[in-house]
Amino acid sequence: MAITEEQILDTIRSLASQGKNPTTRAIRALIGGGSTERIMQVAKNWRDAGGTVATVPQPIEDVGAQQAPDKIILVLTSAAEAIWKVAQTEAAAALDDARQALEAERDDLRAERDAAAAELNAIREQIDTASREAQTRVLDAESQVAELRGELSSLRMMLNETREQMLEAKTAQAQAESLVSGATARAIQAEAHAEAETNARAQAENRATAAEKSLAVAEQRIAALEKENATAHTTVERVEVSAESARKAAEEARRAQAKAEAAQARAEAQAQAAERRATEAEARVQAQADSLLEAQYRVAQAEKELAVAEQKAVGQKTSHRAQKKQAT
Repeated sequence: MAITEEQILDTIRSLASQGKNPTTRAIRALIGGGSTERIMQVAKNWRDAGGTVATVPQPIEDVGAQQAPDKIILVLTSAAEAIWKVAQTEAAAALDDARQALEAERDDLRAERDAAAAELNAIREQIDTASREAQTRVLDAESQVAELRGELSSLRMMLNETREQMLEAKTAQAQAESLVSGATARAIQAEAHAEAETNARAQAENRATAAEKSLAVAEQRIAALEKENATAHTTVERVEVSAESARKAAEEARRAQAKAEAAQARAEAQAQAAERRATEAEARVQAQADSLLEAQYRVAQAEKELAVAEQKAVGQKTSHRAQKKQAT
């Protein structure tokens, strides 16, 4: 159940009526808990509204005219002591409250600083890990690209060799066709001289058959070379696709590294903000310390005034005694 402001005020009034200083610690002990800051604020409001710790005034006795100066001195001394006690009580309460607020704020700042430092260290570790992984991926990608480029260069050389072989095969085919044409022409001439050149015709037919076989072999070789050329083209395309994938992987790795650097920049900005807040808190603590010094100065002034009042009372008492002797 939450502690209400009325409960805090009742506790403060109870302590003050007993002549006790209503410090934050004493109030928390009586009500069994509550927020330190809230108790301090309620106690401050109570003091600002004129709340004071009760004191037992010295009774003024019914005395004769000759004893009046002594009693006046006693009353003035009692009043001065009461003022001094009130001043001491308020100064001690203010000092205790300021110290407790300062300790609470210091604890909060330490916790915030430690949390920010832990978060910054975690972010730095993540950045280092991401950076190392990104560098590894970039190196792997560059290695793959280099290997693929080498393989692509080899395949291009094979393709050029295959094209040269196809050109040679086509040249051989042309030569074979030329041989066939020559053989056919000689066969026609041989037919004109059928009987005279039977052996020449047979030889020509044999050469024509051999030329046709050579032509068939050349055509088969051309077909095989074309097939190898198609395979080489397919391999080249696969290598180019792999190279493109490797380039994309390298680009992604570079983007990851850029994100990691941006995260590091944000973490450093947060750390700087935490340091600024700590500096502001230290300024507030210094201001509270200045206020405490001012309170101590006022107490010293009250002590001086009390001493002056006591001196005046002693002087009046001495004067009264002298007058009494003269009258006697």
